Amino acid sequence: MKPKHIAIIMDGNRRWAKSNKYPVLTAYEKGLETLLNTVNNLIKLKIKYLTVFGFSTENWTRSKKEISFLIKLFDKFLDKAISEIEFKDIRIKFIGDLSVFGAQIKEKTSLLSNLTNKKKKFTLTIAVNYGGQQEILLAVKKILSEHSNKNTPNLTNLDDFERHLFNYNVPNIDLL
Repeated sequence: MKPKHIAIIMDGNRRWAKSNKYPVLTAYEKGLETLLNTVNNLIKLKIKYLTVFGFSTENWTRSKKEISFLIKLFDKFLDKAISEIEFKDIRIKFIGDLSVFGAQIKEKTSLLSNLTNKKKKFTLTIAVNYGGQQEILLAVKKILSEHSNKNTPNLTNLDDFERHLFNYNVPNIDLL
């Protein structure tokens, strides 16, 4: 059975850099190249969904230099995606708490999401400033907010909860 939805935790850049005698910042650039190649390969394989976990909530503990470089690399990726997206049938979504980023990054993620919203061949979901516990907490807050005038939320099945998660409108991940 071919998977419909693959997820990748973009990890190991430091180990790769060390084992290949590269600076860690170069490894992050190579990681971005690998992501772009992976997207193209998955499209060729007719796999429709990819979620990548690129920057977790825990990554803020890294050095300021590394965080600054990663944000600049993310910004560079956004510029490249915006300039090339009209030629591709790729929908790009962002999940996580984007509020921590500067206005420029927020504007670009919003623009890219809007430009690609109707595209259907392939969906790339990019998790930035994302954490699983954070997502659960936000889902619970949404549920409670929706039911603020009622006594207790009526969660009779898992779907009632899942519809409040970030990636609800795509198939479950088949391969991580």
